[in-house]
Amino acid sequence: MIKVVLQTVLVVVLLILLTLTALALAPSSWLANRAEDLASYFLDIDVTISKLDMAVFSATPGFHLRDLSVAGNADEASIELQTIDVAIDLRALITGTFQLDIIRLHDGQLSARIDQSGQGNWQYLLKRNTNPDKGSHADEPSSDNEDSKAGQGIPAIPRIKLVDIQGINLQLDDRMRDNVVELNVQARGSTVLKDIATTLMASGDVDGVELALDAGMSSLAVLNSKSSKSNYETRSVAADIAINASLGSTALVVEGAINDIQTFQDPDIIVDLRAAQGLDDVQKLTMIPLPLLPPFAVSGDVLREGDEWILRRFSSSLGDSDIGGDIRINPAVSPLRLYANLASEMLDLDDLAGLLGASPDTEETPTESQLEASEDAETQGGRLLPDTMLGLKPLTEIFDGALEYRAANVSSSLLPLEAFDVRIEINGQTAEMMINQLAFAGGTVNGGLSLTMVEETGKGEMNLQVKQIDLRTLLASAGLDTRSVGELGGEVKLWFTGNSVAQIAASADGGAYLLMNGGELDALLVELLGIDLTESLSLFMTPGSSTTSINCAFVDLQSRSGVVDIATMVLDTDDTVLLADGSVDLGAETLAVKVEPHPKDVSILASQTSVSIGGSFSDISILPGAALVSRAAAAAVLATIISPVAAIIPFIDAGSGTGSSYCSGMVTALDDAQ
Repeated sequence: MIKVVLQTVLVVVLLILLTLTALALAPSSWLANRAEDLASYFLDIDVTISKLDMAVFSATPGFHLRDLSVAGNADEASIELQTIDVAIDLRALITGTFQLDIIRLHDGQLSARIDQSGQGNWQYLLKRNTNPDKGSHADEPSSDNEDSKAGQGIPAIPRIKLVDIQGINLQLDDRMRDNVVELNVQARGSTVLKDIATTLMASGDVDGVELALDAGMSSLAVLNSKSSKSNYETRSVAADIAINASLGSTALVVEGAINDIQTFQDPDIIVDLRAAQGLDDVQKLTMIPLPLLPPFAVSGDVLREGDEWILRRFSSSLGDSDIGGDIRINPAVSPLRLYANLASEMLDLDDLAGLLGASPDTEETPTESQLEASEDAETQGGRLLPDTMLGLKPLTEIFDGALEYRAANVSSSLLPLEAFDVRIEINGQTAEMMINQLAFAGGTVNGGLSLTMVEETGKGEMNLQVKQIDLRTLLASAGLDTRSVGELGGEVKLWFTGNSVAQIAASADGGAYLLMNGGELDALLVELLGIDLTESLSLFMTPGSSTTSINCAFVDLQSRSGVVDIATMVLDTDDTVLLADGSVDLGAETLAVKVEPHPKDVSILASQTSVSIGGSFSDISILPGAALVSRAAAAAVLATIISPVAAIIPFIDAGSGTGSSYCSGMVTALDDAQ
């Protein structure tokens, strides 16, 4: 019996040796043809090989392959490799461990395409055999055994002593994003030897924008290492990491260590990102519409707590503004959960113009795209309200969470905004902004804004309470250097729809009330509005007498579909009573307003002709006009305004105003209510 077994073993060994000898001595072309046939049969794709050499009598048996080509039809991805070396570590195999000695890929090209629907043309490489005569089908359901394996998680990485990749060109024609990516890739590493670091280098371009990557980390062997354990503690395995990447004028540097590489926990990493052209280069890569931001830079520490990644105590610059704080992101949930606490010592409001689709001040720190957008705006009729889509729906789909932002000082050439503190919360398709405090023209604005995305259009509501707005600051922001003083208070409530600032303004429904009781107005301004030439010349000659008291001022605005109607406007001073009527069309960006003065003094050079203010927002004209069609008596005016004024008493400080027939009823009502 033993003799038979020995004879059988000997025959098997001899057959193996003969087979190996035959493979070793076989012509390279014959081996290549056999390999082509087998690969084409089992993979059901077109495979060509020009040369195949076998190294069988070695401690590291394997094969050396030349000129491999894998391709489907003319519209499918292709792979071409000049050199492929694969060898097995026989000594490790004898001890029961499957380990590759080397995988070498040199000089090749991978060409692929993504169609306009986002489908890649390399899917045929992933299909199983679909020929009924050759075995199983791609659409057959997997067995229970396969399902159970799929649920066991990602297996350990394969053991490879050396991976050597050089001169591999990648070409991707992305028709969905309308760009072409061309890269040359090199990589080296080991999952067995700890003294071989992992490196990855890539260079190329995306539609002419240069892209470069130089990344390195400790050997991947640490992933197969066992944590050292004792009865009291477990020591994690750490890995150093360093990344230098650039895309056009955008540069990213990542340096530090991941102190528990096996679970990707406890990172201690510094990130530095600088973008000389804002998000322009990133937009060319992704072809996703992004805000036109000015140049920015971000630097901070990256930490991890559980599933949350934290950018801690970062500092950044955005154009002429500074921003710092903490950002926390949890990518383990869907949608991503984001919390941010941000603060600025100085915020230039122009730097945030791109978030609203507007153009910044091109004399400060704009990018090339911002300059182009500014030029386009000038050639499109000079409309002031941005009509660029805000792209809010993708944000509500990607993120849930909250953002708190405080700016201690604000610089703006258009608005008398001095500081603000806001909180934004995103929950599902609803975004809410709470204005904790907004310092505006010496006063404050509080309130909130809610927005719900319905398909691609936002639907929202805004409520604002205005208190103690300084009249002089407000007029100075409009370019009027006057001696006027006084405080305004009131309330604004609007409903709107749209996905751009222009659409939102053109859809606005609601109204606003503003009241000022007491204060002083530049007398020259009053007399010019009243077209009293005698008083105007006198004020030019005697500038010491420069103001006239304001008994009261009240504005009631009503908006329907973006057309704001002046329901009531009264300004009563010691010298003149001004009444106004008209409307402002936010959609068409036009206005037609008439202001009618009623001077109280008598002058032979005084005129009671009204003033017409019209034209577009970018080209306003002021001309003499006809008298108002209707002149409301003081009692009638007050009767219509007392009720809404009572609703805003908490937000205003009423003066005496008892000397004005226009305001006496209003003040009495306010005093009674207080």
